[in-house]
This record gives sequence, C-alpha cells and structure tokens, in this order.
Amino acid sequence: MASILKVDKIVDSGSNVLATSSGSGYAVDSGVTIPAAGITGTLGSGVTIGDAVTLPSAATQGLGIGQTQTDVTSSRAVNTTYTNSTGDPIYVNLTVSTGTGSDSRWEIDGVVNPGGTYTNSSGGRNNLTAVVPNGQTYKVVLGGNGAIISWMELK
Repeated sequence: MASILKVDKIVDSGSNVLATSSGSGYAVDSGVTIPAAGITGTLGSGVTIGDAVTLPSAATQGLGIGQTQTDVTSSRAVNTTYTNSTGDPIYVNLTVSTGTGSDSRWEIDGVVNPGGTYTNSSGGRNNLTAVVPNGQTYKVVLGGNGAIISWMELK
C-alpha cells in the first residue's frame, strides 16, 4: 500500500506562502517562481500552476533524463579536445586499445584525471568513463600505440 502525504501549503525558507491547497490540487499565484531545487516529485493532474511559475524542464533534471546513448566513434579522435555544449552533463564511455607501452586517461576541463593504464601486452584494452559537466572540455589522452576502439556518449 502506498503512503500518502497531504500538504496544505508550500512555503519558502522565509515562511512566505508560495502555494495553498485548493482541495483538488495546488493553486499558485501568478508571479510566483518556484526554483528548480525547491520541488521534487511528479506533478499530477490535480496541480494548477499560474502563468509566471517557472519549473525545470525534463532535460535539466539529471543525467540520463531525456538523453540517448549515441555511438560517436567515427567522429572522435585521440588527443582532440571536445566541448560539452548540450546544456546538460553527459556520460562518456570509451574502449581503447593499450598496445605495448601505452597509457590512457581522461582530461576534463584541462585537468588530467588519474587512473591511466599502462600495459606491456600488445592486445591490452582499457575502458574509460567520465561525466562531463555542461560547458566543459574533454579529451582522451593516449600514449604509445593506443587507439580508440569505441566511443559512446549519453547526451
């Protein structure tokens, strides 16, 4: 059995009333802005919102919401800088070969991330993953004989 929480009003941190229960939902006065961080959950059919109320779009609510896994292997190159300009964070997953004497690591917004792999195996592989915030640059840095096998982005 699901729990039900009944709320009579929504207030901000200064105890100002932002919305009141109308019995069948919430009535929010025109001109009230409810910040994205101030509301969680799902708006149901009984919620009434005035014209000037601002709510976040689904695309800005988190990683993976409204995003699609995309194979970008053919448009990516080693040691080349790319910029995440999607408006949201993206998740990047790539597989590289780490031929004899090579290492692999991410560089995100100019910061080289630890966790590179060095191998003496001619058939070595490494999986690299990263979350790249909106507006930041990213690239994969490969040394030695390393090469990209596949590059996927959730964006």
